[in-house]
This record gives sequence, C-alpha cells and structure tokens, in this order.
Amino acid sequence: MAASLLEIRDLNVKFRTDAGLVDACNGIDLMIRERESLCLIGESGCGKSVVALAILNLLPENAIISGEVIFKGRDLLNLNEKEMRGVRGNEISMIFEQPGTCLNPVFPIGDQIAEALRIHEHLRKNEAKEKAVELMVHVGISPQRYGEYPHQFSGGMQQRVMIAMALAFRPSIIVADEPTTSLDLITQAQILDLLKKVSQENNISLFLITHDLGVVWEMCDSLAVMYAGEIVERAPIYEFFHSPMHPYSKALLGSISKSGFHPIGGSVPNLTDLLDGCRFHPRCDKCSDICKKLRPKMTYFSTRGVRCHHYSA
Repeated sequence: MAASLLEIRDLNVKFRTDAGLVDACNGIDLMIRERESLCLIGESGCGKSVVALAILNLLPENAIISGEVIFKGRDLLNLNEKEMRGVRGNEISMIFEQPGTCLNPVFPIGDQIAEALRIHEHLRKNEAKEKAVELMVHVGISPQRYGEYPHQFSGGMQQRVMIAMALAFRPSIIVADEPTTSLDLITQAQILDLLKKVSQENNISLFLITHDLGVVWEMCDSLAVMYAGEIVERAPIYEFFHSPMHPYSKALLGSISKSGFHPIGGSVPNLTDLLDGCRFHPRCDKCSDICKKLRPKMTYFSTRGVRCHHYSA
C-alpha cells in the first residue's frame, strides 16, 4: 500500500457572520496516499470547498480553524504565509471551478505558463517558452495559440491552461475543486480524462471535489461523502457503488438510479443552527430515537468507515 502523503486530522472550520457562527466543517479526517485519486462528494454548500481551501490556508479572515493538515511531516496550518507560498503550486497545486478568474486577462496564456516555469525551475526566458509549448501540447492546446489571451479561450480550454500551469510546478498533489461545473457534458468528459491522464503519467495524487456522482466512478480510487460539514462515509470506489452504507450515500445513489429520478426529501440543515444528533436524521427513513439525540461517531471497518448509529459497534 502506498504511503500517506497528506493527512487531515480533526479539521474544524467555523465562520463568524452577522447571523452567528457557521459550522462549515466538523471533525474532518481524511488521508490521501501517494498516487491515489480521492474524491470528496456532497451537495453544494456542505463544506467541500472549505476543506480544499483549508489545506492551502486560503480561507478568509473570518474563519476559525483547528485541527491538523499534515503534509510530508509538516502541519500546514502552523506555517506562516512565506512558508505556505513555498507549498502552494510547488507541492500542492489547485485547479478552481472558474479558471477565467485565475488567469491574468492582459497577458497571453503562453507567457503565463512560461512565467510559472521561470519561477519554479529558474529557467531562462527561451527555455521557459519551449517548456511552456511542451505543456500546452501535453494538455491539448495548439502551440499556435501561445500568444492568445484568456478571453479568446472557451471555459474548457481555460481549464486546460490551468492544468498546464499546475503541471509546471511538478506538484505532489493536485486539488481540483469542481473543475467541470460550468462546462458542457462533452467538455466535462474531456477535462476529466485529461486530469486522470496527467495525474497518472506524472505520479501525482489527485484530490477531486465534486457534487456530481457521475464523474466519480471513472476518476477515483476511493471517495469520501460529506454532508452538512461532516464526513459520513469513506470507501473504495467499487465498494461504495456496490454497497453504500450510510443512508445519505444510498439516497445519493438512488437519485441517479436507472429506474428513475428519486430526489432526496427534505433540505440541507442550516449550518448556523444545527440540530442535535445525526445531521441527516430529519431526511432519513431509518431514523430512530438515538439518531435525534446523539451525534454518531465514525465506525471503521477493514477498508471503509461510516458515521451512522445503525453501524455502531
């Protein structure tokens, strides 16, 4: 089994707001191994992106953070900003949902990739340009587009640029936060195939964040299911799709069943006013008295874990 590369231990994130404290993440425990592809899945607003931003210490000032994010023996939450700049990009690269907001609108995309190479590898200008062209070809962008600007690229092509820039730093991990949300289905498939290809070819671990179960099966080795700020299930991908354990996981799979569309009843709880007990209990058809009173702990089995009283030891 591959060694642990990044380990999140008891991560808790709250946000100070005018409406009170928002309990965005609660007791998050995750491990990403070398060359592993891990997917974090859940409904919009459940806290997935907060986990990603916490890894790179990019949360806003109103965030209250506790826990540990251990990467290569160091707790990233204890690093100062200068030390974190050495980790971002160089060791852990992030691909965001909206690539257009991450690209400089007044510089050609080729020069932006080359600049990343010059910073990371200390290359001369001509060397950086040659390597940038190689990366463009690698991610499916014609070298003839080197001098074009971000606004001349579609969303899918902009995301290819972001993947090229991520590869320029030769990271150990790529964190991809909803990288295909705003793209059409064909372009989504192309970008996901590209991400899988480049991560495998370059021995890069992939941490994919999505709300779309449809992208998970082909992309990842394992997944973690998040609901209302908590991890409720962790499993290898094959085991999850063939025998989900948590009632929320079963409901998610039921919502994409071939037998028809089965929406999950109820609504996601208000993170400023959470109920006692299991956070899923108002929507769960297996709910019992203990579910309403006591927050379940994660119960671990040989290859997986589940946060549910019905699986408690």
